[in-house]
Amino acid sequence: MDILRKGVKTRKESVEQFTTAKRLDLAEKEAAGDQNAGAVSPPAVDPAEVRAAVRAAIAAGATDIGKVMQAVMPQFKGRVDGKDLNGIVREELKAG
Repeated sequence: MDILRKGVKTRKESVEQFTTAKRLDLAEKEAAGDQNAGAVSPPAVDPAEVRAAVRAAIAAGATDIGKVMQAVMPQFKGRVDGKDLNGIVREELKAG
């Protein structure tokens, strides 16, 4: 599953780069491959569930991004992209 998740992540990054470079033909090709790989990967976690876990980690005393990520990531390993989790952690730490 880890290999599959890494492949999906690589394809998503490729789609972003091809779109930025205005190579829509290549972006569509990568997106089609991403859909096939995504069909067999586990379903994504609801962002509200991730946000609740982040808030719980902050309430438990984690005060910086690294400590919150370290507390929350094992719960969602392979089901949440680290970049998305990092964004949620930053939002919640900023909100206080």
